Amino acid sequence: MQILLTTAQAAELLNLSRRTLEDWRLRGGGPSYVVLGREKGRRGRVRYRREALLEYVAAHEQSCQPPEDDH
Repeated sequence: MQILLTTAQAAELLNLSRRTLEDWRLRGGGPSYVVLGREKGRRGRVRYRREALLEYVAAHEQSCQPPEDDH
């Protein structure tokens, strides 16, 4: 079974604010998410797969390497 996190839980895991995740959803970008219970007249509940959050972090990992010497 996959672990689904609320926006608050996902924000805590990523050390971000809930607002940042909400902005990413509205603007596009950020980690993938799931909307559950969407029905006519209802917005549904947003959840994040824990694995998707970890994959998002891994995909944005930057390594710190010294610049190459052109000589």
